Amino acid sequence: MLVSKAYAKDKCQPDFTIPPPPKTLAKVSTDIKKNPVYVFFDGSLSMKGFVVKQPPQDSIYIDLVDQLISAADDLGSVTLYHKFGRRIKQLNEKETQRMTQQNGYDCPDTAEKCELDNKETRLDKVFKAITVDQNATYIVTSDLFLSSEELTGVKFSKMEQPLKEILRLGKTIGVLGVMNSFNGIIYDIPTNEGGTITYAGAKKRPFFVLIIGDQANVNFIKKRLEQDSLMDKKEFYKFSLITSNVITKNLNLSRDITEKNLINASSGDEGYKFTVDDKGIPIFRLKVRQGDDNIKLQFKKSDIINPDSNGVGEWKFEESFWSSKDTSCKNVLWKKAKTTNFSNVTYKGENLNINIFGANNFEGPPRLRWGWRYFAVSNLYTAKNGTAAADIFSEWDLPKADAETFTKKEPKVFKTLNLLRMIKKLNFVADEEFVPTLLASIVVDFDLEK
Repeated sequence: MLVSKAYAKDKCQPDFTIPPPPKTLAKVSTDIKKNPVYVFFDGSLSMKGFVVKQPPQDSIYIDLVDQLISAADDLGSVTLYHKFGRRIKQLNEKETQRMTQQNGYDCPDTAEKCELDNKETRLDKVFKAITVDQNATYIVTSDLFLSSEELTGVKFSKMEQPLKEILRLGKTIGVLGVMNSFNGIIYDIPTNEGGTITYAGAKKRPFFVLIIGDQANVNFIKKRLEQDSLMDKKEFYKFSLITSNVITKNLNLSRDITEKNLINASSGDEGYKFTVDDKGIPIFRLKVRQGDDNIKLQFKKSDIINPDSNGVGEWKFEESFWSSKDTSCKNVLWKKAKTTNFSNVTYKGENLNINIFGANNFEGPPRLRWGWRYFAVSNLYTAKNGTAAADIFSEWDLPKADAETFTKKEPKVFKTLNLLRMIKKLNFVADEEFVPTLLASIVVDFDLEK
């Protein structure tokens, strides 16, 4: 159980507590653990166009599915493959291999039943299945061509609830989109009158791979697909990570706060001392002059914020502050002060700077007194996720209102119906499950000199 760490008073420190690291980061590991992998292939007839060859264009989809099967087998303690439309069917080895062939998408039922099957791509049933095993990784291939009805009301709530559950557990959703050659029919394009039409003139359209699970496993699958199928094809694919927590580590747990992070003081300075306790809490002891800019610690953004995620939209600090007129350990008498808002975060290039105090703080109000000793505890949390990731897919998005007009232009590159709306829905679910995440606790113990 994670509880606040209480620090017993010694001769030189006031009584203070440090909040526990978040549970989701306390168990984060970059190690790949063998757990089940469940793969779901969208078997709707619209997907068939990705496997019908169209020389001279190569189908990335065919090779990617082959490599996806290989990567899933390597990751999983056991790997189970499925095909889904209006129902989910488990596949044997031969049926799995057919998902890279035209006959993998043929419908053996009557024409009436096949048409019904094509009109229902029950992603809600797939998302419900992902809550069965919390330790598993789930991979879904689909064209994500979703009607507006599927993204509203009861139908969307059937997808929303299981997504909330997995995001609440600290899982992530990787969305890989790939522009691919296409030789087939696109069904269920909405018209302005409320009906639907089909289109067979597209030469290219995107498909998508959803990777759901622990972030280490999501990254494993992503990197394998990039190395094995998408090498030298950066212009053809996009990737975004959807998660309720964009922070990859707690800097105290990972022991990533060292003397090197303090960029405006050094171990050779008078009175300088650096210690780290058994919980990874750094304590910087130093002397500061009133004219100094601030106490600045610098970190590389990509080391703490997942670069594929929405990023951090807002930070917040929880701060505690003490002062003592006497500076020696023998005579120090700490008094809790009401001073707050003495910490902030700034970005400079690829770096994230944590600034504690500064020239304005040293001069007041409330004015800090030279010759006194001060003890500050800064706990840095995420306060809000960013919003950048949804825009990555904007050029592939086809709003319902534009669908008929767009189709009548006979485009060779077809877009995905309601794609941006779907991505924004996923981000909204992630934001609903957002809780502030503790990045770091930092202690600064300093004498203020003239």
